[in-house]
Amino acid sequence: PDDDEVSAPESGTKNPQTAGCMGLPDVKTTCSDDGCKVLAGGMTGLTCLEYCARSSMECIGAWEEVADDCNVKATLTCDEVWPGTSDLICECAMALATTSSGPEDGSSQPATEPPSALSTECNLPHVKEFCTSSGCKVLAGNMLDKTCDEYCAESGLFCVGASDDEDDTCQEVRSLRCDESV
Repeated sequence: PDDDEVSAPESGTKNPQTAGCMGLPDVKTTCSDDGCKVLAGGMTGLTCLEYCARSSMECIGAWEEVADDCNVKATLTCDEVWPGTSDLICECAMALATTSSGPEDGSSQPATEPPSALSTECNLPHVKEFCTSSGCKVLAGNMLDKTCDEYCAESGLFCVGASDDEDDTCQEVRSLRCDESV
């Protein structure tokens, strides 16, 4: 092996093979050990948010691939379409269960409580809010002059997606590179 090459694991999760991800549709290639990050075909005009929702899951990451593989060309938001492509790399996670104690207007809210013990355990520090049921996408505190790469590394994980939020919520306003600070 070439000593100059650096490789990262294909997913930011620690869990091996997640049963819920085994039935994802139109999988061209699996890009993670847990099977939740895939190169999905039939994506013309579709977002990873829509793709994951087909399996009652939520999107936690989206990318355009280089050449029909798991190599990332561009990082996308989950609700972004990449013009002219028929496939995208999408990472899905089990969707949060809805409860009758939600907002009166019927809108969905991100999870503010820690994810269940059945989900991926990322054990991330300084969590202000959990943005997915996996517990690996969070609104993190103490991020001044810190990158998501640095934040994830504190827990022995790799960053697979970063974004700037709106008013201290899980609402993404723009995508960031994992090595970019706000």
